Amino acid sequence: MTNYVHSPCQKACGFDPDLGHCRGCLRTGTEIWMWSTLTREQQVAAVDRLKRDKARRRRKRLRRQREREKRQAADA
Repeated sequence: MTNYVHSPCQKACGFDPDLGHCRGCLRTGTEIWMWSTLTREQQVAAVDRLKRDKARRRRKRLRRQREREKRQAADA
């Protein structure tokens, strides 16, 4: 087993200071800055949180899309 966890960077960087995280990988500024110094356990915990956050965002986006489609169908 390797001690290194690959960075979750998506190469779509755009830090949003209002939200406090990168729009591409959803890491906080501290996680981005300190990634190479975090322990493996800290990196794994961060990746797990990012996966949960991405899944939550996807569900929210799909829910908004379905609501928009329902409104458009009702207006038609």
